[in-house]
Amino acid sequence: MIEGYIYGLIDPRTTEIRYVGRTIASLAFRLMHHIAETQRFQTNAWKTSHKHNWIINLARDGLKPEINLLKTVYSATEELTELISEEENTIAEYKKGGRLTNTMDGGCGWTSQQLKDLWATPEWREKQQQIMRNVYKTDDYKVKLIMGRKKLWENESYRTTMLTTLKAEYEKPEVREHRLARLREARKSDSSRLNTSEASKKSWVETREKRIASIKVACSTPEGKQTRLRCINKAVQANKRKIRCLETGHKFESATEAAKQMKLNRKAINNQLCGRAKSTAGFHFSYYD
Repeated sequence: MIEGYIYGLIDPRTTEIRYVGRTIASLAFRLMHHIAETQRFQTNAWKTSHKHNWIINLARDGLKPEINLLKTVYSATEELTELISEEENTIAEYKKGGRLTNTMDGGCGWTSQQLKDLWATPEWREKQQQIMRNVYKTDDYKVKLIMGRKKLWENESYRTTMLTTLKAEYEKPEVREHRLARLREARKSDSSRLNTSEASKKSWVETREKRIASIKVACSTPEGKQTRLRCINKAVQANKRKIRCLETGHKFESATEAAKQMKLNRKAINNQLCGRAKSTAGFHFSYYD
């Protein structure tokens, strides 16, 4: 026989039972779980229920629910048939004259099929999506979401697991290509390029000293010096390659010569040759042997 409990969560302000549930764990543990669950759901406000909102309101007043044993039930099997049935009866009993925050009439809560059926209803789906859109727009939600993610990433175990998972995903050719395609599409818009440029400038201003110090430290090592020389040689060789202007047909010994003769920015020409820009002041260049 498995011993289970039907309990009630009581509002300390009114001594009224506001929620009826079941558990085979201790009542103290179950109460702690309800409070912890509510704190997690506060980050995703659209997921909160009447019970969560009630516990949140209590917390604002510096209070928390009290838990009270209503019935002890013994079940013959691990399916807890007797306990579930008694929970349903108890919820129905207290709903007659009280203000229970229970969403369901007992049992195992929302099933996967019930949720699928609800989301298949256009009216219900549109209502839920509108609620989510309104919540996502609030600054309070954005702050909580950012803080919640930062807290998760501070956990070393979570961070290691996520980095390993992301690395494994990015190594898949189809995932990498899909991600690159999205980036290319985003960079086509003027607003995206402007936002990227502004973000880069802001990041450089905020981290300039730190990044310069890191580069100096890296370049002071033998490996760093070799890497730096390879990068310099590669840039020099690239700048010495012959290029031609597709619009005018003129040929140049290097990007530097093209920039001087056509009065253009050499860096802009190199960016266009490397694919980082579509054109240089309306001109297009390409390498030739």
